[in-house]
Amino acid sequence: MEESKHTSRIESLKKKLYSRTRKNTISKEKVLEQKSFDVKDDWHRPADVVGNTSSEELKFQTEEKIMTKKHSSLNKALIGAFIFFILTAIYAVLSFTGSGGVISSKNIDIVISGPVSIAAGDVLSLQVDVRNKNDVALELTDLLIEYPEGTRTADNITRELKRERFSLGDIASGKNSEKVIESILFGEEGEKKIIKIEVEYRVEGSNAIFVTEREYQVEIVSSPVSMEVSSPTSISSGQEIEFVVKVVANSANTVSNVLLSAEYPFGFEFTSANINPSYDDNVWELGNLKEGSTKTVRIKGVLLGQNSEERTFRFQTGIPSEFDEKIIGTPFLTNSSSIVIQRPFISIDLALNGNTSEIYTADTAGLIRGDISWQNNLPSKISNVSVEVSIQGSILDEATVSSGKGFFRSTDKKIIWDSRTFPSLSSLEAGESGTASFSFKSLGESALAGTNISPDIKLVANIYGDSFDDSGVPKRIVTTLEKTVQIKSVIDVGARSVHFVGPFINSGPMPPKVNSETTYTVILSASNLLNDITGADVTAILPTYVRWMGVVSPSSENIVYNPVGGKVTWKVGNLKKGVGYSSPAKEVAFKVALTPSVSQVGTSVDIVKDIKFEAQDVYTDTLITDTFGRITTRLSTDPQFIDSQSQVVE
Repeated sequence: MEESKHTSRIESLKKKLYSRTRKNTISKEKVLEQKSFDVKDDWHRPADVVGNTSSEELKFQTEEKIMTKKHSSLNKALIGAFIFFILTAIYAVLSFTGSGGVISSKNIDIVISGPVSIAAGDVLSLQVDVRNKNDVALELTDLLIEYPEGTRTADNITRELKRERFSLGDIASGKNSEKVIESILFGEEGEKKIIKIEVEYRVEGSNAIFVTEREYQVEIVSSPVSMEVSSPTSISSGQEIEFVVKVVANSANTVSNVLLSAEYPFGFEFTSANINPSYDDNVWELGNLKEGSTKTVRIKGVLLGQNSEERTFRFQTGIPSEFDEKIIGTPFLTNSSSIVIQRPFISIDLALNGNTSEIYTADTAGLIRGDISWQNNLPSKISNVSVEVSIQGSILDEATVSSGKGFFRSTDKKIIWDSRTFPSLSSLEAGESGTASFSFKSLGESALAGTNISPDIKLVANIYGDSFDDSGVPKRIVTTLEKTVQIKSVIDVGARSVHFVGPFINSGPMPPKVNSETTYTVILSASNLLNDITGADVTAILPTYVRWMGVVSPSSENIVYNPVGGKVTWKVGNLKKGVGYSSPAKEVAFKVALTPSVSQVGTSVDIVKDIKFEAQDVYTDTLITDTFGRITTRLSTDPQFIDSQSQVVE
């Protein structure tokens, strides 16, 4: 029923819509009021552009506007944070440094008590007192010490000390903390050393570490070693020159790893040294020097240059750098020696046994030959030439002086060559040269026994002549040269064997019997004549059929036996001059056992062989030796021995 009602209504509407006779009534049009709006320019967009803008573009534009707003907000936040940080920092600075603030570095005192000068190598002791005058405590306080280069620890001079750190803990307001620090400083005399001292600490409520520092200055007033350099002040070009460098330890503490370095000028050529250089030709390791000990280095070379040129040699002692053992890291002393190269009007040279050094070392009573040469370096003639060599020294044996073509005047111990004995000396033409020879000896051992004679012979050579200037006025010219002969000491090793006497009781058949053991006492002695000696050793070899029994008298003597090779070493040590001559010789005795074999029947066999004495002459700084040979079963110094007891029997 309901459905038919709806259908009839629809049909009725259709008839009205499509009817050709029905008139439609049109209602009157309503007029709308026009209004205007103010739109900003940045939103203006032409109608054609708006109509053509894609949705993606519109989306991008919208996001860009949103990001611009976010950046603006972020910038404002950063500016605010920066201003807050600045204000906080200003407050912190004012709080720390202000006199009325919480804490101030000005209220922390570092008081250092100690010497302002010290000898190099001595222990430097400083007391450091850290005082807190602030109203709050210092927390986790540390004391930091930074030492100058070359500093060593007080308990181990070989260990380098660069820096140290000590914990002082907390220091309450108005309290202090003390610490004693010790070190050993090295440096050149007059050098000022700076020790840097820092105090690190924290304060309550802050993780920051604050630092207060102070420097302490110490002057080195003396060096741990002294150095003396001897050399001529002038030489001729091409002439050999010798430098004698003596290094003496002054410090009460042993100075370790001492280096000596030489800096040579242009034109100098190193030739030799009494101690071989450790590095290149100019660095020597002198080792550890105890107080009073001396090391002497003799450096020889040839210097070339032009007339009147001055050359400077530089010598330095110190301890090596931690980075390079070949160079001095901490210097002790520096010594400069200047030499002028001269070409004298008449050059003169003197060689002793072919050696042109200023100091020549010779054996006692050994023949010393001198060769003197000269040359006229002027462009004109030199007339009335004479040559003199003065030989002075109480150890000179005047009877042995041979003057060759010259004349030895014993009243003043001079050899003279002139035109009377050497006709060519009446005049020397420009560039002309000549030579002459002589010889002499020192006194022998028998003449020196029991005396206290100086072991030096001084030689002074002079050549004189007359030259004439352009106006014909004569001028006397002279050239002088000096040499020294140092006579080495005489050392003597004695050796003998006994059976029936001596400090030990011996046993076994006499004469010695095949396959039976007979004991003997070997007695060694050491003597020294002229100069003090050091480092003396006596060595000997026991044959394979001789047994070391390990008994020594006196027991205080230092004897070492090495079963490998059968070597016996008696470490004599130091011997003063005159021991064995003006005072008794030094002796030691030890016991050995001989077991001969059948192949030795009818012979006197060796008990000890290859006996040798070595020592260092302190004055001449040379090694001297003496040998004895061997001791056999022929006991010539035993008063109860008979000759038939020397040969082995079956």
